Amino acid sequence: MNAAMPIIRAIFIVLSACIALLSASGSSFAEKSHRWGFIDKVGNFVIEPQFAYAGSFSDGLARVRIDGRRWGFIDRQNADKASIH
Repeated sequence: MNAAMPIIRAIFIVLSACIALLSASGSSFAEKSHRWGFIDKVGNFVIEPQFAYAGSFSDGLARVRIDGRRWGFIDRQNADKASIH
């Protein structure tokens, strides 16, 4: 593992928190241990990292990849709204 990776990850989390501050939704996606979740304006995880991919919230839903093949949408409470296979 590259020695700079922890620093790069920390910078990414800070940048994600800044994006969350600027976004109307008040949350942003962030990576931890190779999984994606969502953080609030202060950088705390509100949806724990559990996704292979996570996109931004739009109209109350975010697109996520649950595993290597399945895609779906979640709401802000992490409730599965639609699964795409």
